[in-house]
Amino acid sequence: MQRRLRMALLFSVPLLVLAMGPMLVGRMQFPGIAPRVNAWLQLALAVPVVFGSGWTFFQRAWASVVHRSPNMFTLVVMGVAVSFGVSAVGLVAPELFPVTFRNSSGEAPLYFESAAVIVALVLMGQVLELRARGQTSAALRQLLELVPETALKVDGTGQGHVELP
Repeated sequence: MQRRLRMALLFSVPLLVLAMGPMLVGRMQFPGIAPRVNAWLQLALAVPVVFGSGWTFFQRAWASVVHRSPNMFTLVVMGVAVSFGVSAVGLVAPELFPVTFRNSSGEAPLYFESAAVIVALVLMGQVLELRARGQTSAALRQLLELVPETALKVDGTGQGHVELP
């Protein structure tokens, strides 16, 4: 999971900068990168995150659908698939969107960064959960090591005798 998280972060951070840079303070512009090229770069950065790092989420979501037991992964994959799918369609065929959805250049909005960041955040949660489980297991093992080999059992008269396990 840590390897998947590193890969997701490696691609998501530049994707986030490309997608959100123009909206940040100072209106960060990328000289020499045309908006259409920027959009294709966003797709190229999102694919490894969504279908590489996030592939296990798709597998778990499919298993939950097959077993008719939706879970968190079902919801995550729905969000990721819709944001990625709508963006891919908007990139390839923006004319399929109503005019009111498109910007002044006729381009549809893209949400590749949303799909990638969702995957990265859920992976981060998974890594933290696995780390916490490992620490809990170690703590339980340490507690089990504290169990004494013998015990003194005191009866109702106040007399004690040694009990072996």
